Amino acid sequence: WAFLTWADSYLQYLFATLFYRKHLIIFDRYFYDYLATFEYLGIRGIPFLKKTIPSADYKILLYCNPRIALKRKPENTLDFFVSGSKTYGKIAQEYGIKTINSSSNTHKAVFEQLVNIIIKNELQNY
Repeated sequence: WAFLTWADSYLQYLFATLFYRKHLIIFDRYFYDYLATFEYLGIRGIPFLKKTIPSADYKILLYCNPRIALKRKPENTLDFFVSGSKTYGKIAQEYGIKTINSSSNTHKAVFEQLVNIIIKNELQNY
């Protein structure tokens, strides 16, 4: 299952970058998401998978309080979201991913933060 998920993500990534190379592509789930899930499930081979993650121009993590996440996806458990929150924090730190707390922010505020991160990144690379 983990291998198929990873392979499917690669196909989506390759397709998107091949056909939309000059556009801003926003992935709802990216390889870092799968790392968090695989760690929670105890999937082996994570160090190898980490070496195969394609680079991204903008790495942004939207996170929320685990209780809010549970309300959004009640098919999971609170333990899953608490563990995932910790894991996402570690992944964000390891890969230099910018984070935005969407727990209490409005959609507009989250969008403005996203845009600011992208503009700031562009200005640094200019």
